Amino acid sequence: MIANLTGCKVTIRIEAKELREGACHTETGDYLITTFPEERYKVTWLDSAAIYDGTCLVGPRWAISRRGVGG
Repeated sequence: MIANLTGCKVTIRIEAKELREGACHTETGDYLITTFPEERYKVTWLDSAAIYDGTCLVGPRWAISRRGVGG
């Protein structure tokens, strides 16, 4: 649903017990949509993602991330 709002047809990259991640490409840039079956998995993911240069928009059991300009 999130991908549809930007006109993206998501390509699933990871399908695991802890998360599902899809890649999107639009005219304005590339981003990842990650969903989580439980909030605790999102918290763990956010802790790990903090070391990468990028931007995240986070909601309940989901995150949208984009790599930094240098990444």
